Amino acid sequence: MADMSTGMTLAVGPILVLVMILLFLGILAWRQVGDGNLTAIDPAHRVQAISYCRGSYCVATADGHTHTFEERHLRLIVDSSESGPPSGAPALVNVGMVEDHADVIFAAFEEISSFVKQER
Repeated sequence: MADMSTGMTLAVGPILVLVMILLFLGILAWRQVGDGNLTAIDPAHRVQAISYCRGSYCVATADGHTHTFEERHLRLIVDSSESGPPSGAPALVNVGMVEDHADVIFAAFEEISSFVKQER
């Protein structure tokens, strides 16, 4: 019986280390834009256009890249606070550990329809 409990104890150590690493990486991914202040966003996170086609969103950013997300993995959010993005310059914030989930944060609700276009 003592051998089984020792084996269980030895298995818990690496699991706890793995959990701590994953939590740390999650925190780094969340803070990539810089403490939630979106007033001066870099071109890699400044959204130029969003298109929707057959269950996926394609988000074009000011640095010339296009990022594709499944429709359930992209959230459209409004942040009209002082630390939110400037009007007309929504921010792309990755929230997944492997950049498969993201938020697009707008300054006002009315901006969403001007950025999101449906393609056929």
